[in-house]
Amino acid sequence: MILVTNNKVRKLKLIAGCFFLMLGLFVFVEVHNDIMFEQFDDRMIGPWEHQREGLGLILAGISIIFFWYKEGGN
Repeated sequence: MILVTNNKVRKLKLIAGCFFLMLGLFVFVEVHNDIMFEQFDDRMIGPWEHQREGLGLILAGISIIFFWYKEGGN
């Protein structure tokens, strides 16, 4: 059994929350489009599909930071 202190768990949750929050912000503002491969079909037209995914990642990051990290729960 691996012993993990509460401080390490809280730090890991904060890092995970910040990662998802930043990833969601990048997806929402479409910064990732410069490094993505060119898509030649019309399956994803317009930015709304990306923005909805970005909002989901932003909400996931916020929930990890403010609910899990604040409460210190596992």
